[in-house]
Amino acid sequence: MGRREHRRLHPPLTPPGRAAPQRPVLPSLRKNRGFTSGLVLGLIFYAAVAGLLLVLSLYLQDALHRTPAQASLGLAPIAAGIIRGLRGRGRPQPRRGRRRRPRLLRPRPVAPPPRPHPPPPTRRRHSVKPIGFWLNRTDQALTATMNALLAEYGLTRLAWQVLNVVADDPQATDTTVRTVLAANASPAELTAAVTAVLTDGWATRPAPEHLVLTDAGRTRLALVGERVAAFRQASTAGITPEEYRTAVSVLERMTRNLTAGQDH
Repeated sequence: MGRREHRRLHPPLTPPGRAAPQRPVLPSLRKNRGFTSGLVLGLIFYAAVAGLLLVLSLYLQDALHRTPAQASLGLAPIAAGIIRGLRGRGRPQPRRGRRRRPRLLRPRPVAPPPRPHPPPPTRRRHSVKPIGFWLNRTDQALTATMNALLAEYGLTRLAWQVLNVVADDPQATDTTVRTVLAANASPAELTAAVTAVLTDGWATRPAPEHLVLTDAGRTRLALVGERVAAFRQASTAGITPEEYRTAVSVLERMTRNLTAGQDH
């Protein structure tokens, strides 16, 4: 491609014979920290180099009495070193502005395998036992403990209850015992308990079907009373009188609710 063809395709920005105007520095470059820092460092560097060369030249001529030619030859290595150091430093950079450090590719964290879902919690049945369960357990515990407590006195729980009924009612009869203690035992068990206290001499019959305590029966009942009082205190440990009365009241009302239709 000849010069004419090149000029036709790439015309000059300014007319020939006229100098290109000096364009001011763009305002955006003044705000660039890298550009302003480079200007300041360049000014300091070239001022220091020029001052150094001037001082060395005067020193060589005035102090060492060298000629100007000899002084210039003595400063030639410094100039050559500066030229050598600056050689190739004006190469265009691949991009303008502040160079950013390349970001290292970090391996993506591998997500752990999903945990298996725990099985749904099974519903537990209510842990509170029904009242009938505790009624039976309480009655069994009372009977077993009382029988073991009264065994050394020759009595059972049911026989001790028969003696208490006879002691509370001077006109007590067999029918009175079966009526009062109907909820505690069957008629056959009550008849056997009455026969046992008569045989052991704790009670006697002043008249047919009537019962009365003997002196030995009263003495034995008084001795047993102290042990029974201690037993009651141990069985109601941790239960306030109000809680005890509430429990008895609840059981009484439940019994009346269930037997209300049987009274007619």
